[in-house]
Amino acid sequence: MKWDEGYIKLWRKSRFSDVWLDHDLWRLWTLCLMKATFRKRSVPVESLNEFVDINPGQFVTGRKSIHRDFYGKRRSRKNVVPQTVWNWLKTLEKLGNIKIHSEANYSIVTIVNWKEYQQEDIAPKITESHESEPGKEKATLIAKFLRKQIKKWKSNFKEPTKAQFNRWITVCDYILRIDKRELDKTLAIIKWATNDVSDNKNWSGWQKIILSPNSLRKHYDTLEGQMHAKTKGAAQTVEKGQDYKKGLKGMKFVGEDDETKGVK
Repeated sequence: MKWDEGYIKLWRKSRFSDVWLDHDLWRLWTLCLMKATFRKRSVPVESLNEFVDINPGQFVTGRKSIHRDFYGKRRSRKNVVPQTVWNWLKTLEKLGNIKIHSEANYSIVTIVNWKEYQQEDIAPKITESHESEPGKEKATLIAKFLRKQIKKWKSNFKEPTKAQFNRWITVCDYILRIDKRELDKTLAIIKWATNDVSDNKNWSGWQKIILSPNSLRKHYDTLEGQMHAKTKGAAQTVEKGQDYKKGLKGMKFVGEDDETKGVK
């Protein structure tokens, strides 16, 4: 089957991603999904008399070919140059959507989490609320703790609506389930970041940046690195209870009140 035949799965939750906010990035991202193969195969490389083996979720491209696929037969003075489209592709890599392995004459693009989103037949479980879904208790705890920490310093904080807060929980679930982050480390990072104020000399000022789970997820690796560098490993602010099955009341934070001990 050719890459322009068949169909792909496009998840509704994509509307809450950083890529959705940029027209060109979103168009390029969907193009990548369409070009990725569903099975292991050998594909020819343009201008080379050879084939390259690729796996499900991968495709072979280059600066000129991705530019040609992006615009198709539409020719306009408004079209950007191939290097610009390639820079957008590198942006998708920085955001964690893809990985790019470049050779001398071609590059192999890999869709991150392809199997989870495209190959497995996942029927979404419909429930009345996030709290009633198994495995969402931890995500709810993260969302509630982030909201509490922001409200501590931001007097004009606009309380998210129920629908907006459910999106917060969804993104927190991605952090745990898809990004494979640890609960206690995530809570420690939130506590550190929401108290990290710019001092003009050793600037980071994460307090004014981490205002939602999306920004937390986007900067997670940087936050983790800076937290450990600045605290020298002394950022262990979370203590685990002996029995998690008793509920998230077994989680407590040094110096925090009862609100953060569990999910209400």
